[in-house]
Amino acid sequence: MTLSEGENLFAFQARDRAGTPPERRHGPAGHPRPVITIIAPKGGACSTGRRGVLGAAETGASVKVQGVKAALQDGQFRVNLTIPADGPFTISVEARTPPGTLRIAVAVTLDTVPPALTLTGPAPERSRTRPPSR
Repeated sequence: MTLSEGENLFAFQARDRAGTPPERRHGPAGHPRPVITIIAPKGGACSTGRRGVLGAAETGASVKVQGVKAALQDGQFRVNLTIPADGPFTISVEARTPPGTLRIAVAVTLDTVPPALTLTGPAPERSRTRPPSR
């Protein structure tokens, strides 16, 4: 198969057990999508709504974090954002070069509510008061 620069049509034929018909997809040949990495945050729980997003992208890429343009310096970008409310939140990053666009995301959960603490001991009848030691 010979590919030319630009748009190429590929037809892949595969059927699942339900007999789903084949799909047709279009895409540029000869140019991969841009490379982009989210370095921080790694995802998971966070206790503050202000988050720094640090990442790397190939030189010449246009980068956006949550839809806002991020400056690319020496292949890295850093953006501070505010997570609006407690609960799950997806941080999305997009890198765009002339031949393609790549979008990636990291899921975080903002939890600003401190855990409840209940003391269950010592029982009041067993507690003693000692004078401070000198």
